[in-house]
Amino acid sequence: MCRDEAPDSLIDRYVRQRRAANIAFVQAQSIRNKQVLEEKDPAIRAKNLDELRAIRGDGTRHKEYLIRSSMIWSVQHAASID
Repeated sequence: MCRDEAPDSLIDRYVRQRRAANIAFVQAQSIRNKQVLEEKDPAIRAKNLDELRAIRGDGTRHKEYLIRSSMIWSVQHAASID
């Protein structure tokens, strides 16, 4: 139910923000996840796991990975869109 409490421009801004977040992050991350899951080559799978272990062991990279994978980055990015 719409109660006409906010201007249409606010909804338009929200649409722009969510679309940007989706394009910038969700689609790219979904494609990457699918590629990782479908990888058949054991050497490449091992390399991917080694990369995750390296990220876990590096505080800066670990934090960046968590911010990106939890979509915090995309929300922060979307909030900057007017």
